[in-house]
Amino acid sequence: MPENKKMSRTRELLEQLKEGISQVKSSEEFQSFLRAMSMFHQYSFHNCMLIAMQRPDATRVAGYRTWEKLGRYVKKGEHGIGIFAPCKLRREEHDEETEPNWILYFKTVHVFDVSQTEGEPLPKLTVNEIENTHESLLPALLNLCEQRGIEVSFEQLAMACPHFEYNL
Repeated sequence: MPENKKMSRTRELLEQLKEGISQVKSSEEFQSFLRAMSMFHQYSFHNCMLIAMQRPDATRVAGYRTWEKLGRYVKKGEHGIGIFAPCKLRREEHDEETEPNWILYFKTVHVFDVSQTEGEPLPKLTVNEIENTHESLLPALLNLCEQRGIEVSFEQLAMACPHFEYNL
């Protein structure tokens, strides 16, 4: 069966994507980006809420030592954002058969947003944009939804937790 124009274009774009990903993965820029990303912790929902309540404009949050490892330093006079960190306390006396030899508790630690630091710029990942290929699909999808009685709405999504920003 002969390949139609859309299938041919899709195959061509997939090849472009495959080549682009291969080039990006081997670049020093990508390696630097991954090293920095690996230093940023994934915070729990509760800690994300604490961060958002104390500093709603936070974007990239890390502890003091992590910022140092990234070549950045907390500015003098900045106040940390309080979050909870899990800790284990070893029990001196416990029933080995029924009780663990440690107790889990949480202590308050402080983290800082990138805006509270100065120093080396954080690495950014820049990838050439891939041509927008789905423009023609949206009207067809909306038409199908209308025919089937499916209500469609659009809204701006926001991240619920501070994250490491990158440009694609």
